[in-house]
Amino acid sequence: MKRTITIDGKQTSITIEPQFLEAMKDICAVEEIKIPTFVKIARDSPSLTESTNLSNRIRILVLQWYQQQLEEWMESIRFEGYNAELSPLFTRKKEKEND
Repeated sequence: MKRTITIDGKQTSITIEPQFLEAMKDICAVEEIKIPTFVKIARDSPSLTESTNLSNRIRILVLQWYQQQLEEWMESIRFEGYNAELSPLFTRKKEKEND
């Protein structure tokens, strides 16, 4: 999906899959920022220097955000005595290992 975004008064185009676009919109809603701000963060982030392509940088930033959310969730449930072996994801993984 191609989209044109204005950052600092300049238009730039990105090509990004609909799923990443929706994820980016969700992140922006949670973080209370606008999409151009998110794109600017992806463009300017020194931790994303492995890619010079803006669309790739956006994908990486989306994944990093979700990874951070997962880590925070895992940390919070660890303190609640959650048993990871009861997780459906863990169960499916175990079933595949036994096949």
